[in-house]
Amino acid sequence: MNDLIHAYLDDTVSKEERLKLASWIKERPENAQQFAKSVMLHDRLQHELKYGDSFSDQESEYTDASPVPLDRVRSLQHQNWHYQLAALVALTLSIIYWLAPPNSQENRSAAIPSTYATLAHLNNAEFTSTESPQRGQRLGSEGISLRTGLVRLQFDTGVEVTLQGPARYEILSAETTRLSEGQLTASVPPGAEGFTVETPTAEITDLGTAFGLELDPSGASEVSVFSGEVTVAKRGSDIVQSIGEGQAVRIGSNQNPTPMTFDPSPFEKHWPISSGIEHSSGAFRLIPPWRRLRFARSDRHIFVRQEGYIGTLNKPLAVNISQPGEYTQEAQLTPTELPTEQVVRSLILHYQPREPRIRDDVQRLIGEITFASPILGIITQHEELKASARRFSRMPAGEEHPRRELNLNGRPVGDRIELSQDRKTLRLDLASPRFSSDLIRVILDARGPSLELAIASRPHEG
Repeated sequence: MNDLIHAYLDDTVSKEERLKLASWIKERPENAQQFAKSVMLHDRLQHELKYGDSFSDQESEYTDASPVPLDRVRSLQHQNWHYQLAALVALTLSIIYWLAPPNSQENRSAAIPSTYATLAHLNNAEFTSTESPQRGQRLGSEGISLRTGLVRLQFDTGVEVTLQGPARYEILSAETTRLSEGQLTASVPPGAEGFTVETPTAEITDLGTAFGLELDPSGASEVSVFSGEVTVAKRGSDIVQSIGEGQAVRIGSNQNPTPMTFDPSPFEKHWPISSGIEHSSGAFRLIPPWRRLRFARSDRHIFVRQEGYIGTLNKPLAVNISQPGEYTQEAQLTPTELPTEQVVRSLILHYQPREPRIRDDVQRLIGEITFASPILGIITQHEELKASARRFSRMPAGEEHPRRELNLNGRPVGDRIELSQDRKTLRLDLASPRFSSDLIRVILDARGPSLELAIASRPHEG
């Protein structure tokens, strides 16, 4: 951003750069202060060149700042430095309005970001307000009062927050929120560390992980860390405590963080909506994202687990099914490559009986699962599964095993997979595998109204 500031001071900034600079200044108070300091230092340097004065001791802490261009002159020579800085910070707030062309309402709006997240998913949600938020609605600094159901918020930073009603939640900024009642889970990808949730008794700061937070009737905060690490501090205290994966603490109104038994079961209703699943029926069962899937065995369930975070592909991804339809034979497959820059979410589906079946003891498992966004491609065959291993998660799903794939060799012992015409529903009719397992990777379209900016620096490649 220093280059944009220098270009502004140089009078060489373009229209697009002016909009970008204005948006950055408005985003955080620290950014406005940094801009004001740069302008002030530039003016002081110009003044010294013009009048030959030397810097006073008051300005010495800024003498190590990076060089700034010297072709714009603003003289603030007769004012105290601290008053200059205060005035410039205030002036900066007005600068963001005239950096954009004055007659362009569109550009003016673009220069003043007022929203931080998208209401990405609702599940039986009822709100207490007369005007209920709608799916796809952009959210700024505002409160959400949820009577029942669940909602998932997709922040532009890549953070995902799922609320379960009854809950009262406020978005204070792109990085700071407040839970006053209820329960939430948060997933914070690499690059979005520092996301903070305030409660009446605590302040929880995520260090790049997934965690759950619940307020009991007394207002005490119970924090459970599913993966990674968070820091927890009692409100009004400078003492910060780190909480790691598989740990949980309770913070009461007059209580420092106290260890409690880790139990993720209160958050089970969050996993489908936080994984982008609209609903499922039959044999499907969701596994929390941090659990290992390769060891999940069941005679009655097809297990589903989200892999990693939403992100972009930085190289093409080969898939076996790219078109709606029914597939029972390998010859029917519609292979293609998903292009780079595609914004995706990946889920792994896995079926492995507890005991190997003999060929004459074939049992079939049937289920249907619907996602909130379209399916871009499905990987069903061993070579493509192996090639895509660890592209979405460091946690393997057993793709190296040559017999972990769909057996598309016709009925009665082969598998059947169907992709609906709207590309959101997947129907599976699986034969119980013999000394192997059925493995499928589903790639969802994860684009959102403002999501592209959030994931641009978070590519999917391990």
